[in-house]
Amino acid sequence: MLRKLIGRLLPAGQRVGSNLRGATESADRLIAAGNRAEEAGDLPTACERYRAATSAAPGYARAHLNLAIALEAAENPKGALECYEAALALDAADPHVNFNLGRLLSSHAQPERAERLLRAALRSKPAFPEANVVLSGLYESQENLAAAAAELESALKHRPQYAGALLNYASVLKKLGRLHEAESALRRAAIAEPNNLDAVLSLGSLLLAQGRRAEAIEFYEKAAALRPGRAEGQWTVGNILADEGRLDEAALRYRSALSLEPDFVEARHSLCMLLHEQDRSADAVACLRELLASHAGFANAYLSLARVLVSQGRLDEAKESLQGALALDPGLADAHLGLAGIHAARGEMDEAARRYEKALSIEPEHASARWSAVMSRLQPVYETEAAAIESRAAFSRELDGLDRWVGETRLAQCIAAVGEPPPFYLAYHEENNRELLQRHGRLCSRITAAWHKGQVLPAPARTRGRERIRVGVVSAHFRNHSVWNALVKGWFEQMDRTRFELEALYLGSDYDEATRLAQSRATHFAWKNASLSRWVQAIAARQPDILIYPDGIMNALSVKLASLRLAPVQIASWGHPETTGLPTIDHFLSAQDMEPEGAQAHYSEELCLLPHLGCSYRSRQIAPASPNLGDSELGSAIPALICPGTPFKYAPRHDAVFAQIARRLGDCRFVFFRYRVPELSAKLRQRLRASFAAYGLDADRFCLFAPWQSPAQFRGLMERAHVFLDTIGFSGFNTAMEAVECGLPVVTLEGRFMRGRFASGILKRIGLQELVARTEDDYIDLAVRISQDSAYRAYLRKRIESRRSILFDDPAPIRALEEFLLRAATPRRPAS
Repeated sequence: MLRKLIGRLLPAGQRVGSNLRGATESADRLIAAGNRAEEAGDLPTACERYRAATSAAPGYARAHLNLAIALEAAENPKGALECYEAALALDAADPHVNFNLGRLLSSHAQPERAERLLRAALRSKPAFPEANVVLSGLYESQENLAAAAAELESALKHRPQYAGALLNYASVLKKLGRLHEAESALRRAAIAEPNNLDAVLSLGSLLLAQGRRAEAIEFYEKAAALRPGRAEGQWTVGNILADEGRLDEAALRYRSALSLEPDFVEARHSLCMLLHEQDRSADAVACLRELLASHAGFANAYLSLARVLVSQGRLDEAKESLQGALALDPGLADAHLGLAGIHAARGEMDEAARRYEKALSIEPEHASARWSAVMSRLQPVYETEAAAIESRAAFSRELDGLDRWVGETRLAQCIAAVGEPPPFYLAYHEENNRELLQRHGRLCSRITAAWHKGQVLPAPARTRGRERIRVGVVSAHFRNHSVWNALVKGWFEQMDRTRFELEALYLGSDYDEATRLAQSRATHFAWKNASLSRWVQAIAARQPDILIYPDGIMNALSVKLASLRLAPVQIASWGHPETTGLPTIDHFLSAQDMEPEGAQAHYSEELCLLPHLGCSYRSRQIAPASPNLGDSELGSAIPALICPGTPFKYAPRHDAVFAQIARRLGDCRFVFFRYRVPELSAKLRQRLRASFAAYGLDADRFCLFAPWQSPAQFRGLMERAHVFLDTIGFSGFNTAMEAVECGLPVVTLEGRFMRGRFASGILKRIGLQELVARTEDDYIDLAVRISQDSAYRAYLRKRIESRRSILFDDPAPIRALEEFLLRAATPRRPAS
């Protein structure tokens, strides 16, 4: 734009200077010749003619000015500056000299003198919109947006259809949050210069940021038409379509881009990532590897390959890919961030912290790196109880620091970071987490609310005239998963469809029999990977009366959506048995049999206690198969104690329980299961070795870490076991229900919070309170007695088998949930 401004300031007739006093005819002729050469694109000849003019008439300011303009066009700023200064010394009142020198100095970090010169230009020539535009840029760089806007308004007062000024004005208005005015300015620019690519692209970008995708695509299509031979236009439209979930259409655009430019690596990369979005991860990996074979220097492909490999649990390969990216560019913050995430997932917290620190040293404003570093304070597996306590304190301190860093000025740049990752591991601390999670929730909601202001969407409200209440269930687990099996499946199978429209909003990617069932039972089923803005639009289009988040804050997208007010009533449930802490969640669905006295103190939401177990659970009736024990054996004579939890469910404070049971039994096998991240199982195993050694025992003799079992293999293993040891502090619901289904006695220690009381609720429901320990000693005594006393074990099995039917297909929680939803959806009248 600056080059065009320079050309406009001194049109040919004006630049000749025929009306200026003191100009010699020879200088005029040389300047005219220079003009012609410059217009023909011959800058060396133009500079030669202008230099000759300055020699012919050294006191002629316009000769120096013409030479300065040409030198600047020839990318010789030092020579241009000397000539502008010479012209100013000869004619300090010339507005064009003041303007051009001020403009050049503004880009050379001399803002104070630049402002004085531009003001002098405007005093000599008040109707000088180009000077206003440059001044506005100066003020904008100083974050004085009000002054920048005022200058642009002055420019447009003198030239209302000045497209350059309108573009800059729109940019300033966007920063001021005046989006409707920014849109108006861009539309005026597009009318003033219909072929102005910047105006068209800026308008498309603004509409896209507001979630107005259909309108945005129109302008991106226009941009592509303005440059039909440029592949970027087709690629940009493809990116928008992909973000909308229109993956097939996006693929066509990417292929169009490649037909125009076969070596357009970004378009090939986008095609590879479409395969990942289509749940074809193996194909995506092959595509990215092929891309890197021909474009080994394209670092983004290494980052994307790592992302896909992490989603497949192939952490070693993902690490190798990220190291490949860093070999190309050691300063790639996202590669350090990716490595930090891998180390954190493996519990390698010192190395994770080092990588987070490196990413932030490269990009101090990298919100995702800063967010992830704070969340990583919550480790999956701790080596000692003291380490767990310290990590909690560190998380609290750094969460405060993160909140201060975000402040009010960084809200817009933090939306991608929210929930990446969520504070998932906090639930495995046997403490009341309400206060910590409320602080986290307020921060999430502040960020998402600021982002939401830029979305053009109606406010959530109950739709009048609708016969049934529309309930949207937002979950990443409409698949064979504990959340589906325990909670959501019963809702979709049993809720009264004459009173409720039950909609499934599936945030996940896997598709199985559970997904198929949900799709067949849902009034409306929305699925496919999509961006936050696309999901917000999809939910807004459905106008739900109630939204339920059964997973709570288990994944990033759920956190972002739940942090927004997208329905008049918003509810969480115990798919993740912990308060969300979000001010946007009104109620929490829990169970009477699994909450302690005073449970409301654990929740930021209003607690709703549904009858019994709070869910209608259907017996899974899995046919048993032979378990996979690897190289180990499990004889029938030796007591086998099933320990079903993932490594992070075992707190260091309870390790001694296993050693004491082993010491009393003399010979037994604790069957643990190797987690998909083997480093976490290794940490647990090392802890158990230390704990057993303190009692003079060899943990490897007692503790078997079996491969992860299929559902049929797990059922087969439980049928051969003597006792099921529920995890202490964070109980297991689905695993305890499976144990009861096959008659296996369960030993549990009732916890302080709901998450520690699943198995105790189940056992009390079937009248087996005697298996609910109140202390660790009770837990040990029960485990030993059941393992040693075959008659008592047989007695317990018979009692379980005679009573367990009351646990399955219980209609009471569903009926109570329906009544609660009816009340919640009914607007409350204000008290008179």
